Amino acid sequence: MLPQPKAVEYHGSHVTLGPRALIATTASADEPAVSQLASHLSEWGVTEGEDPVQVVSPEGIRDTPFLFVVDTRDATPAVDEYLDELDATISWGDLGDEGYTLQIGRGADDQKTAVLSGSTWDGIYNAVQTLRQIVTAESNQHWVPTVSVDDYPAPYPYRGVIEGFYGPPWSHEQRLSIIDSLGDYKLNTYIYAPKDDPYHRAKWREPYPSDRKREIGELADAADRNHVEFMFSISPGVDIAYSSDEDFQALVAKTEEIRDVGADTFGLLLDDIVTELEGQDAERFDSPAEAQAYLINRYDDHLKSKDSGHWLYVVPTDYYQAGSTDYRETLANQVHDDVIMGWTGVGVTDPEITNEEAARVRDVFDHELLTWGLC
Repeated sequence: MLPQPKAVEYHGSHVTLGPRALIATTASADEPAVSQLASHLSEWGVTEGEDPVQVVSPEGIRDTPFLFVVDTRDATPAVDEYLDELDATISWGDLGDEGYTLQIGRGADDQKTAVLSGSTWDGIYNAVQTLRQIVTAESNQHWVPTVSVDDYPAPYPYRGVIEGFYGPPWSHEQRLSIIDSLGDYKLNTYIYAPKDDPYHRAKWREPYPSDRKREIGELADAADRNHVEFMFSISPGVDIAYSSDEDFQALVAKTEEIRDVGADTFGLLLDDIVTELEGQDAERFDSPAEAQAYLINRYDDHLKSKDSGHWLYVVPTDYYQAGSTDYRETLANQVHDDVIMGWTGVGVTDPEITNEEAARVRDVFDHELLTWGLC
C-alpha cells in the first residue's frame, strides 16, 4: 500500500470478489469515487448477469455476494451499523478531512462486507485507492484480505506536483496521465506553472488561444475526477507594474478566463525576476517587497471576492535562501496572513529538505509554507 497507511491490521483470512456486488450509498455520493469503485469491481470479476454491480441506497440493501457500504459517516447510519457487524472501532477524530477507514470482513450471516468511509468524500476516494492496491489476482479469481485500515495524510495538507521548470513543457497527454497518477497515490495537488508556456509568463497579459483554454479545462476536469486540486498559476513579475491598474486588470482578466474553463484555485509566481523598481512603482513603494506585497494582497482580495475560502499560493523572489532577509521580513509583515509561501529548500535544487529547515523558514516568512522540491 502506497503511501503506507497509518494503521493496518490483518485478520488472517481473505474473501473473494464476484460474481455480483452491491454498492450502498446515498444520493449525495461523490460520482468519481463510486464510479471508479464500480469500474474496478467489473475488472475484478464482478461480471455475472446483466447488472452485476448495482448501486443502491442504504435502505435498499439486500442479499448479495458482496456488500460495499460507501459513504460519509454523517450521511447514513448504515456506516456505523456495518462497522459494528465487523467489530470495527474507529478513532474518527484522527482521520481529518482526507482520512478514511477501510474495513473488510464478514458481517452478520457471514455476509462479505467492505465499509469505505470518512468525514469527506476526499477520504473515501483515498479508501478506494487503498482497496485497489490490496486486491490480488490468482487462478482467474480476485480476492482481498480481511483487514482494518485507518489512514490520514497529516501533516501535509498539500501533496503533489508542480510543473514549474524551464524547457519544453509537458504535453497535454502527459499532464492528464500525471493527474491520474496523483489520484492513484492519494496526492491532491497539481500546480500548473511551466516557465516556457508563453501565456503563463512571457505573454501573461495575452489571452490563451481557444484550443489551449479547452485543454486547461480538460485538466481541471481530470483533476476533479481524481480529487486533485488543479491550481493555475500566473507569473507576471517579468514586466508587471505593481501599482498599475491596467496591469492588475490584465491579471484579473487572465484569471477569469481560466476560471471560466473550470479552474478555481490560483497561484502567483514572482520568482526569477529583476526586482529593481521603475517609474510609478519607484515613486510609490520603498522596496520591491513592498510593491509585491501590495500586488499579492490586491490579488488575494479579488480571489476571495469570488470564493471566500480561496487560498493563494505565492512563490516569492527569495524562494531558496536559508535565513531572514529584509525582503522576507517585509512580506511577513505586510502580506495577508493566510497566503501560503513557496520555498525550494536551501539552494534552488536542495537534495534534502528537512522539517527543521522548513520550520525555520516558515517562521521567517511568518506564513504557512509549501515546499517545492526542484530536481
